[in-house]
Amino acid sequence: MPSWLKELDGRRVRIQGFMYPQFSDTDIPRFVFTRDTGVCCFGPNPTLYYLIDVHMKDGTTADYIENRRFEVVGTFRIRPSGDGKTLDELYRIDDAEIKTR
Repeated sequence: MPSWLKELDGRRVRIQGFMYPQFSDTDIPRFVFTRDTGVCCFGPNPTLYYLIDVHMKDGTTADYIENRRFEVVGTFRIRPSGDGKTLDELYRIDDAEIKTR
């Protein structure tokens, strides 16, 4: 990973993107955030480094935002995880808040 990205680990960030389709429409405590709605992200094989696992601030939830760009503010973490053979997640944002225009 480039040094500029590593330097963001643990820092509060504001990032724009889209909510990846959910199984629920309301009261979502955690969701996947993506940079665009292109086929590469919403198709059968999403590009892992385009996706961020977002965990809402304690006690808050979100409603599904379909095909509309919005901002998330929270603490950025680089947290590669998986089963040892495959990566499931690279990045996450904790303590997140949604900012809409």
